[in-house]
Amino acid sequence: MTTTVLVIGAGYAGVTAANRIAAARAGEVTVLDPRDEFVERIRLHRLAAGSGAATVPLRRVLDPRVRTRRARVTAIGDGAVTLDGGDLLRFDRLVYAVGSGGGPAPGDGHRVDTLEGATRLHDAVAALPDGRAVTVVGGLIVGAGDAVVQLVDSRDRPRRLTVGGRAGALVKEQVCRYTLRAVRGRAA
Repeated sequence: MTTTVLVIGAGYAGVTAANRIAAARAGEVTVLDPRDEFVERIRLHRLAAGSGAATVPLRRVLDPRVRTRRARVTAIGDGAVTLDGGDLLRFDRLVYAVGSGGGPAPGDGHRVDTLEGATRLHDAVAALPDGRAVTVVGGLIVGAGDAVVQLVDSRDRPRRLTVGGRAGALVKEQVCRYTLRAVRGRAA
């Protein structure tokens, strides 16, 4: 008998879990998410600035053996989930990977940690009169002693090489310092 695995959430954790389970042939995997695209959170700044996309089709990042269903889970019960359309899906194993959400941005600020937030910021910037300046300040997601740095090519496409752990934190710190120097140099 085949094990039925449901993965709720198609972010980094959900996609990674689904791909690993499928690769191990540990069950029949279905990813449940309200959208059919994968949001590359590390690229949300591009969307907000109007310089590129922050999503790719979900099928492009999932193992071909993984099924997808565009739906929101409204309830989790003993061995079954209820979807927003009322359907009930049974499971043997469940991976709950819905991510973490932050609170609202302070004042009239904008958060750029979701696709919707980046889109709202892009629209707000586009609506400004010509000549208006905008300052965007982002918070770091990782701690000071640990980080994951994804290297990209000249077209901002991810390369297979990543730097993690303490080395990633050192690279992140240097990038932040260089960025601050560059911003201060332009402002002077």
